[in-house]
Amino acid sequence: MRKKLIVFSICLIIIIGVLIILFKSNFIQVEVSNNENIENMENMNNTEKVTPEEEISDKQLRTSSVKLYFCDKEEKLEEESREIDVKELMKDPYKIIINMLIEGPKNVENEKLIPDGTKLNGVERIGEVLTIDFSKEFIDNCSKDINKQELLLKSIVYSIMELREIEAIKILIEGKEVKSFNNNGYDLSGEISFE
Repeated sequence: MRKKLIVFSICLIIIIGVLIILFKSNFIQVEVSNNENIENMENMNNTEKVTPEEEISDKQLRTSSVKLYFCDKEEKLEEESREIDVKELMKDPYKIIINMLIEGPKNVENEKLIPDGTKLNGVERIGEVLTIDFSKEFIDNCSKDINKQELLLKSIVYSIMELREIEAIKILIEGKEVKSFNNNGYDLSGEISFE
């Protein structure tokens, strides 16, 4: 029993000694580090202060960039970035993005794909699918060219998919399902997605 007490005491003394050494070495490093910080602060006081030319406004802090897709002159999708107030975007992001597509591009080199006169009747998200209800002008005024119809759908899908939670869209016209554009165009009967 006496041997165990001696061994325990020796171990305890060694541990306390190691802790004291570690504490002192950290204390010395902290003290040196603090002295360096004081010298740096004194040097900073001797230098010229830099102020920004223009303050960032609250509105600038609240903006976010969204990507929209329009058709270029070569009939390929072209990305166009728009700045939008985050508070507005959070209210109803899908309606905002689709209405921006309906308005058309800001870049005069790009072409609007959603037909003139089209109105957005509503949107509804169910899981990863966004159902979009357009007015009848979406079908009536659409190009007869199936490639343009595909570009139109890709424009909507890619723009909406920028929000990351949508994987596909479903198109309704005046609240009803339709089979295709003008009964012989691009298929609209199911969920639409592009990889």
